[in-house]
Amino acid sequence: MKDRHLARLCRRAAKNTLYIFGIKYSLKGVHLLQPEKNYIYIANHRSWLDQPSVIAAAPQLLHFLGKEDYFSYPFLKTTLRLFRCVPVKKGQRSELIERLEKCLQDGGSLVLYPEGTRSRDNTFLPFRSGAYVLSAKTGVEIVPLYIHGAYENLPPASSFMMLRPQPIHVEVGEPFVVPSEFLEDPETSGYQEEYIQAFEQSKVQHLALSSQHISEQKSSAAQKGIRS
Repeated sequence: MKDRHLARLCRRAAKNTLYIFGIKYSLKGVHLLQPEKNYIYIANHRSWLDQPSVIAAAPQLLHFLGKEDYFSYPFLKTTLRLFRCVPVKKGQRSELIERLEKCLQDGGSLVLYPEGTRSRDNTFLPFRSGAYVLSAKTGVEIVPLYIHGAYENLPPASSFMMLRPQPIHVEVGEPFVVPSEFLEDPETSGYQEEYIQAFEQSKVQHLALSSQHISEQKSSAAQKGIRS
């Protein structure tokens, strides 16, 4: 019950954050998610705005990963602990997998970016195997999320002062479980290809929303010009 309440607060805070920056947020496919289940959410990673975009989409309280260095700052450490972020230590992949596996077995939901870091040029980096290994080990379903517009709002290495509000659209893909056979040969290229194909298909709706947003902006500007 406490986690559900905190999850609602997090979703509200995420949506309010995007609203404050003037970003229109839309979500498609949420009917595919069951709030009482836990999932491994995966998403493309392009911007700091990916985090609120994912939080606003999921009905569960989400566990993110964070660099160990982030936990050395008192205020940030408290916030990360509150949201049950998992510290990532370099060179300790097996230990990390064990902690994340325990988190899933306890009913937690994870957010993992298969690319491992933000793409600097809005193209896909090679997928890492972590999310797929965890699904194969635990039987927890992977939910692919396709985020459109975060990069256009705030590319990597950009400050929030440079943000230019544009719509963000998130589409929820069909949940799936990775078979245990994957552990014998953890090759992710096939899964990455499927993800990219679905990502490109879901981009159509985002482009339509972006076009509508631009038209509305032009119309609003024209009306202001007439009144002045």
